[in-house]
Amino acid sequence: MVNCTLMACLLYNSLDFAAITILLYIFKLLLSCSFTLALIFFLCYHIYMRQFQIHPGKLDNIEDYKLRVYERNEYYAHDKVYEHMHSFTEIFFITCGEGTFHTQEADTPIHRGMIIINTPSVPHTEYPSEHASEENPFSYALFAVDNLTFTQHNEPQQKTFFFDFSDKYDAVFKVLEVIEWEYVKQAPFWQNAIVNEFNNFILFLLRNTQLITLPFDSSAKPNSLSQIYLYLRSRYQENITLDKIAKLFFLNKYYIAHAFQKKYGVSVMKFLNTVRCNEAKKLLETTDLSITEIAISVGFNSSSHFTETYKKIIGETPVQTRKRFYKQE
Repeated sequence: MVNCTLMACLLYNSLDFAAITILLYIFKLLLSCSFTLALIFFLCYHIYMRQFQIHPGKLDNIEDYKLRVYERNEYYAHDKVYEHMHSFTEIFFITCGEGTFHTQEADTPIHRGMIIINTPSVPHTEYPSEHASEENPFSYALFAVDNLTFTQHNEPQQKTFFFDFSDKYDAVFKVLEVIEWEYVKQAPFWQNAIVNEFNNFILFLLRNTQLITLPFDSSAKPNSLSQIYLYLRSRYQENITLDKIAKLFFLNKYYIAHAFQKKYGVSVMKFLNTVRCNEAKKLLETTDLSITEIAISVGFNSSSHFTETYKKIIGETPVQTRKRFYKQE
C-alpha cells in the first residue's frame, strides 16, 4: 500500500513538472509571438501609416534674421538724394520707372522689375532718371533686413547684387500686396502673416539666384554721420536741433555741422528741411489736409515758417503746388 502511494506521488510530481515545463514553453512562445506582432505593427505603422515626418531640430535655418522695415518710396526728376549706408541689408524691388543705383564702384541703370540687394556698410544711393515725373515716377519697395547678408561663390567680394525679374514681376508684386493688405486689415496674427510672406520672398530670391546667405550682426553701428542721416530721414516730424543731435550721438555739434556739410554737400538743417518739404509735397498732392496740418505733421512749428522754407526748397508755395496738382487732374 505504501509503495503504491509513493509511486502515485512520484507519478503526480513528474506529471506536474512536465505540465509546468509545457506551460513555460507555451508562455515563452506567446511572448515571442507578441514581440513579433508588436514589431510587425511598429514597422507597418512607420511604413504605411506615417506619411511624413520632420524633426525641426535637425534643420539648419538661417539664424535670427528679421524684417526691420518695409516701405514704399517714390521720386521724381531732380529730387535730391544723398549717399549713405546702413548696418543692415536692403532689398529693393523697382515697381515703376527707371533710375540709377549709385555705389562707389559704379553707377548701375535700374528699371521696373529689377531687384537690388545692397549688403551692410556699403555706401550707396538711388535716384530717378531725368524723365521721372508725377505720371511716370521712379518708385520702389524696400525691405530692410537685420542680421543677414548675401554673397556668391564666384564673386565673394561683390557687395551689391542686381537681378532682372521683369518676367516674374506679378509674382513679386503679389508679395507687396499681401504685406500691405495684412498691415491695413490687421486681422488676428497679421504680424505673423507679414513675417511669413517675407520669409517666402527670401526663399524665392535664394531659389532664383546664385546667392547664399551669411549671418551678420546688425547691432554693429556704421559711421556716425550715416546714423545721423538715417535719423533725420526717419524722425523728421520731431523737433530736431543741432544740440539735440549732438547730445543723442555724443558728438560735438560743431564737428557734426562741419563733417555733415563736407560729406553730403548740404547743412544738417537744410537737409532736414528738404526731407520735410519733399514729404509735405506728397501730402499736398495726395491728401485734403490743410496747409497748417501738413506743416505740423512734417515737423514745422508754424505754417508761415513752413511756407517760407517750402518756397525756397521746392521753388513754389504750398498753395501753388496744390493748385497745380489739382489743375492737372
